[in-house]
Amino acid sequence: MVSDCVVSDLDSFKASFHQLSLLFKNISIIRLMGGEPLLVKNFTKYVEIVRNYFPAAEIVIVSNGLLIEKLSEEQLGALRKYNAGFYVSQYPPTREIADKIIEKLYEAEIRLFLSEPITSFMERQNYDYGMIDKHKEDWMFAWENCPAKVCHTLKEGRLMMCGSVYSLSHLGNYLDEVGYKENSIDLKDNNLSGWDALLKLEKPIEFCSRCYETLNKTYVAWECDR
Repeated sequence: MVSDCVVSDLDSFKASFHQLSLLFKNISIIRLMGGEPLLVKNFTKYVEIVRNYFPAAEIVIVSNGLLIEKLSEEQLGALRKYNAGFYVSQYPPTREIADKIIEKLYEAEIRLFLSEPITSFMERQNYDYGMIDKHKEDWMFAWENCPAKVCHTLKEGRLMMCGSVYSLSHLGNYLDEVGYKENSIDLKDNNLSGWDALLKLEKPIEFCSRCYETLNKTYVAWECDR
């Protein structure tokens, strides 16, 4: 169901942030997300790129924390140099080693925020394409009540109001149905200004019609395949 692991190469990543920096100078928080960012062996190179383009931004690596104990002194030194911290999601396996994570990052003088314990996930998207028309009247409601609408996603030179637009590309041909280009902004568009991008990001998109987060509070228990 899910495609192979996809990692942005450094050149593509750098080009995306270069384009982003041409439009915006005052981004306050930039989160590096996965999958799991620490699975990328040279992840500090990505942190370096972000810091070079946005020297005043708070850089946060969103991780499950399971690999933090294995970080080398070189990697920890790079994180200090570029003033990057961690947001660690407390899944059940993470909770078992939370004390070690806290100790490791405290000694390395690296910022850490631990989430509340996570034991379930919310079902967010509707995969029944035939339901779109039925829920069109809920687009605006879903967008207005969306807790993530101010957390935009940058991937492969495209900026998205909702990160799920890209992440669902790993679910077969679903992205073709949603309309990837129609639900994202091409930063390479020479006619695009920062204000144009902001106006587009502050409006509901077709994808909102599929989001159950504010319409149907359904939760799925956390599970781990061993």
